[in-house]
Amino acid sequence: MTSYQVKWPVTTCLAFFLILPCRVWASDFYVDPVNGSAAGDGSASNPWLSLQQVLDDNLIESQGWDALPPGDDAMLISKNSGAPVKAGDTLWLQTGDYGAVNLTGYYNHEMVTIQAVAGADARFTSVLVRASANWTIRGLNISQHLVNRMIRRPWLILILTTGRDQCMTS
Repeated sequence: MTSYQVKWPVTTCLAFFLILPCRVWASDFYVDPVNGSAAGDGSASNPWLSLQQVLDDNLIESQGWDALPPGDDAMLISKNSGAPVKAGDTLWLQTGDYGAVNLTGYYNHEMVTIQAVAGADARFTSVLVRASANWTIRGLNISQHLVNRMIRRPWLILILTTGRDQCMTS
């Protein structure tokens, strides 16, 4: 009976860590176009100013092709090594106007999530996702009312990629 009691906690702990989702080790970062700062650190108390600024300042560690267009011998190489946002992390968006976002050339080995905070109204004029992989985008408001009515363009463009073949959906 004693050996069974000793094995049970060890087996339970081992099983717990084997089935524990990777999300436990992921980080949360915050973006706030009203109260954020370009010099912020992405924390809830010191958020970044805009999602496009996060992309432009190379704050997302990912992968990109070593040559464009990628040929048969092309390889994905590290992009923005050591950046704070990594695969598995979430970028939480507060209420505000984010303008246009261009997310191009970010191939993550795990999902990176861009999501509006519960109850927040994260407003965009357009979102372009191109030549990228493993992104989850939730809760964004992409609206024609935020765009000058004289401009005729799609508000959401996703370019879906399978291997090196591309198909555009708008």
